[in-house]
Amino acid sequence: MVTCVNYRNPSLLAKMAATVDVVSSGRLLFGIGAGWYEEEYLAYGYEFPDQASRVRQLKEALIVIQKLWTEESASFKGRFYSIQDAICSPKPLQKPHPRVLVGIAHGKKTLPYLAVKYGDGVNSTSSSFEECKAIIDAAKSAADKLGRKDIVISWQGFILIGRTTSEVEDRITKGARRRGLSDTDFRKTCLDRGLIIGKPEECVDRLREFAAIGVNSFVLGFTGDTDISPLEIFQDTVAPELR
Repeated sequence: MVTCVNYRNPSLLAKMAATVDVVSSGRLLFGIGAGWYEEEYLAYGYEFPDQASRVRQLKEALIVIQKLWTEESASFKGRFYSIQDAICSPKPLQKPHPRVLVGIAHGKKTLPYLAVKYGDGVNSTSSSFEECKAIIDAAKSAADKLGRKDIVISWQGFILIGRTTSEVEDRITKGARRRGLSDTDFRKTCLDRGLIIGKPEECVDRLREFAAIGVNSFVLGFTGDTDISPLEIFQDTVAPELR
């Protein structure tokens, strides 16, 4: 849901994203982050630069991508990425370009500032409510300093939802069995990872807590594998309460 700056050259990524925006009739919301999951880097043979380098790469990538989206012939020379008279055709349908969100799991200074200066907001993936608030506060502070308004403050997380307590418990049991865990251990793992668990009214209350600290957009995943009913429950009972 949020791509990583080191997995694709930003010029290629810009062209891929522009194509997605065209084929989706202008519905792309572009998320990108500095990367953090070292095990994944190593598993696929990617070099894992230090944190400072990854952040600098992200800054340059944001510049390159938006230049390709908005300029007929784009040029840029940076420390990590350079383009010369590069063309991106077709351009994205959204003008001036698709909204750009910087994914942030940790970091309360540089990344929120980059997200506001070179993007359109943040997508917090932190499982800690307190850390999420710190990221949001930093983004708002940066927006005030830069004179940016209407920035996107997004939270990305997962929900385990059921219409009744017994339905919630049944989903917990099924999830635990799939992973070879006890119900108690599975529930604890979910809560430690910031998963929202409960009936519709409990999910509404939890999401309203995020809205109260400034979240104005949610990117949500639902447990249950191929079962569509959690989505239907959310659509029918939770979404209307949050609009």
